[in-house]
Amino acid sequence: ASGCGLVDRLGTGAVVDAGDRTLIVTSAHTVAGSGTITVERLGQRSAVDLLALDPARDLALLTAPPWAGTGQPLTEPEAGAPVRLALWSADDGITIDDTQITRLLRVTIEDIYVNGEYERRAFEVTAPIERGHSGAPVIAADGQIFGIVYARSRDRGGIAFAVSAAEIAPLVSASGDAPVDSGRCA
Repeated sequence: ASGCGLVDRLGTGAVVDAGDRTLIVTSAHTVAGSGTITVERLGQRSAVDLLALDPARDLALLTAPPWAGTGQPLTEPEAGAPVRLALWSADDGITIDDTQITRLLRVTIEDIYVNGEYERRAFEVTAPIERGHSGAPVIAADGQIFGIVYARSRDRGGIAFAVSAAEIAPLVSASGDAPVDSGRCA
């Protein structure tokens, strides 16, 4: 995403099945305030539209270009479930990290603008999260999406937090087809 300062913000996203359409879900903090959002996969690039921005849940929905493929369904996470994280970085491209959900959480956290506190359903995984991994899908063995990564622990190395599919599903259901404003920079 570009448009907030001199440096583009990088993130990862997940292609989700939204019934009659396919969308990309990512973290709101990577696209908030942006003028242009571009997605890339295997060398293909496309500008996309922002269809929903939820600063409290740190979620954003984007249109998916035709080459994005089939979206995966969302499913409720389970503590102890083995998962895969699809992590993207500018240096390594996409890497897959096998791990597990260590615990389910109800997190009280400030929104992306640090305006008030909100509760969200989330979970914890053991993963080496770095810049660009926000929005990375946490994937079940059958390919369904348990949630997306939004942060790493500042105190405990190798611990990451993901927004649960239970928070993503209502946003997908409520989103329209018309682009929305990206708000202010986060």
